[in-house]
Amino acid sequence: MKSNTEPLHRIEVNHPVDRIMHEQVQSATTAEIPVESRVVALDIARGVAVLGMIYLHFVPMEGSRTAFERSCAGIAHLLEGKPAALFCILAGMSWAIQADRASRSSWYTGYVVRRASLLAVAGALFHFLEWPTDILLPIAIMMLLSLALRRAGDKVVLLTLILLLAVAPLIPLLASRYIALDWNADGSHAADHTVGWATARFLLFDGNYPVVPWMTYPLIGRLLARSYTTSANRISSWFWIAAPVAAAMQFYVGWAEAHATILGASAAYLSST
Repeated sequence: MKSNTEPLHRIEVNHPVDRIMHEQVQSATTAEIPVESRVVALDIARGVAVLGMIYLHFVPMEGSRTAFERSCAGIAHLLEGKPAALFCILAGMSWAIQADRASRSSWYTGYVVRRASLLAVAGALFHFLEWPTDILLPIAIMMLLSLALRRAGDKVVLLTLILLLAVAPLIPLLASRYIALDWNADGSHAADHTVGWATARFLLFDGNYPVVPWMTYPLIGRLLARSYTTSANRISSWFWIAAPVAAAMQFYVGWAEAHATILGASAAYLSST
């Protein structure tokens, strides 16, 4: 062997015993390299979102008789629309953090494509065989779109977010004819039983979790992840800005639903959760 003063990776080993000792030292050195851990706060928030979705699916919001049932229904009414949105925001944050950690890895793109493909297949099977309001397929589509937008940079992400928010309110007006054809009187969608243009519309703008406007949530998550990984104070500031806005909007939604007669035909659009 050469002098022991040389760096470990440059030591030449010829004798079998030396080679074994060298491999053991390398293994020990590699084991000491810190591995980036999971973000516990995001895991907890994701668990809360999943529990919220389970609660909404099993607790009815109508037909309450006792005070306890009315309380449970009130909580469900308050949560309506929020757990799934939170889940998508957290998905966007997770994808952004994963992308930043794997930015130097050549296999990351293939990993995302394989994972999205698996989610899409599982979602399609679940949609047709078990539950037509499945979110797995939309999540797979949004994952691939997030990967594409990641390469374009944060400015493009912000611009796409603004465009989606601008287009979303126009969808019920511009596509009202298709929406009326796609949705049946029993609450089912044409895409629940057929594959065609109705499926594309279901995934794009008039399904349960359409890309427009649901893609806004992962994009918001991506931008929040940028603040989360750079400054704890910044993400705290975002919370204190968002909390009063959310509270005010929740109050407005309650007022709009209680005064639907005043709002007339626009009540359905002005009282969304």
